[in-house]
Amino acid sequence: MTKLLRRLGLGWLAWRLLGPEPVPAFSADQVHPMRISGRSVFVGDREFFVRESGLESDPPLVLVHGWGDHTQILWHRLIPLLEKSFRVIAIDLRNHGRSATDRGRIQIANLADDVAGIMDAVGVGSPVVFGYSLGGMIVQELAHRHPAKVSAAVLGGTSAGNLSLGERLAASLLWFSGRAVDRVSRVEFTAVKHAYLLKQGGVAGRHSRWLWNELMDRDPVLYWEAGFAALRFDSTEWVKRLPMPSLVLIPTEDQLIRPSAQYDLAARLANPELLELSGARHEAPITHAAEIAEAIQHFTEKQLTTE
Repeated sequence: MTKLLRRLGLGWLAWRLLGPEPVPAFSADQVHPMRISGRSVFVGDREFFVRESGLESDPPLVLVHGWGDHTQILWHRLIPLLEKSFRVIAIDLRNHGRSATDRGRIQIANLADDVAGIMDAVGVGSPVVFGYSLGGMIVQELAHRHPAKVSAAVLGGTSAGNLSLGERLAASLLWFSGRAVDRVSRVEFTAVKHAYLLKQGGVAGRHSRWLWNELMDRDPVLYWEAGFAALRFDSTEWVKRLPMPSLVLIPTEDQLIRPSAQYDLAARLANPELLELSGARHEAPITHAAEIAEAIQHFTEKQLTTE
């Protein structure tokens, strides 16, 4: 068995180093899911890509995506719903999407400072900010470091960090293994996520080619660096002191961030509103977009009427 596994491993390595890059067959009706153009803004000497939609006169809403995704992957079903009521400002984080890359180790605090600078660059003062997964950690840090920039926070599929030592070690081992495979070939991870999102209905079949290309277009080192930043995050000492109103969205069947950790975050916040996305998994922004859009609109309307 050991010899067989060794031969299979060497065969895979030779295939990926010497062979052509495999591409799935796509149907002829392929289209792009969200044709919203964007622009670049600079924060210091770093360039960031931002997509804006909706009316300038509507309340601003900043969207901060999660690890490994970007504006289009995570929000392509949500933005068309939100733009009816908000000036939507969707940011590609550092090392994600169309934003510039920056080699080396990063912390969640670095990404929060980036978001604060982008908000200044696009001219929004103190909007509602929605962060999902890694983006939820960034929004917590943004509200902690720049409280005047967040009038209200929507936190979805996220936690306060505080992983146990065992959880941190197990996740680190997975991250190191994933990075090792990705350095040789991005195809395997892409194939798994691509097939999963199509099967779950998160992405329609006519967007299959677009999704494949977007998933393949990632840096195999910087992708995992963002994951390590999430493992190091811990807001438990200060998250209870965040002054702004908050809405916590919890996918009840989340397979990546334990629902219990998400409930723990809600319990640490001062008087949050809580919405359980029944049956939703971590890809909730694309499988439960209508429910999330409605919750954000109701939450935001309540904040505006109490001002």
